[in-house]
Amino acid sequence: MKTTLLVRLLAWATLLALPAGIVAWVLGPAAAWARPATVAPLDRAYLELGLACLAEGELQPALAELDDAELVVLAGIVGRLLHAYQEGAFESFLALRLPDLAHAAEARAGDAWQVHELVRELGGDAAGLERCGWVESLRRYWTAYYGEPPVTRFLPELTAARLYRAGLGARSLADWERSFEARCERAGGAAIRHQLVIPHRRDIERVARDAGPLQWLDLQLAFETRTGAAGRLLARFVWDAVLGEWFLQAATSVYASGARVERHLIL
Repeated sequence: MKTTLLVRLLAWATLLALPAGIVAWVLGPAAAWARPATVAPLDRAYLELGLACLAEGELQPALAELDDAELVVLAGIVGRLLHAYQEGAFESFLALRLPDLAHAAEARAGDAWQVHELVRELGGDAAGLERCGWVESLRRYWTAYYGEPPVTRFLPELTAARLYRAGLGARSLADWERSFEARCERAGGAAIRHQLVIPHRRDIERVARDAGPLQWLDLQLAFETRTGAAGRLLARFVWDAVLGEWFLQAATSVYASGARVERHLIL
């Protein structure tokens, strides 16, 4: 790796270790994953691990070709995912979804009872559970379900990430959505297509229509579970140019056929 690239990576690791509000102030909309500043900054070890995934894995465009704003966004997304599932850290799960929490709390208020039942089945914290809204119910479910984190370790060298900047071209939005499904099918194994528990508050049709070429990140992270199963998380993050935010649009977990998995990823 070139010395100049190492310097950039170390500089971003230092910057990202600052409180989220300072990062957002320095970087503006490019650091929208970090706003609002209501969660703790990401642990430096996971920032460095996120950078290692980008440096050691397959990345398009090449890491040296990314501008600084793009680098910090990608490192933040990857680092938060690593922290969420290798540490069972609900705060990093929330950090990638903060701007959508209020909408989800209102839209899913009537569904919270379903999560309450799961919490009780798992022997989780049921004190005052009937008064908990959607997000707090998810927190209690997460805590009860992940007595131990679901991931033992991520494998940086098997990371695959591609940042698309030029829009859909001649493709329809339906074709674009099918392209993610095709990537998941090519991954092989047993796939779980996640129904996102905190979806973006604007549907993808509006996001694609509202402002300029659609920009998105296709990401694949390889990991091992505590039962020794090999797994991959495939995720598509999209830039909402109107709101100035990156959001998770689709996610699938893929495991080796016949693998024994005790705890799946919550997305």
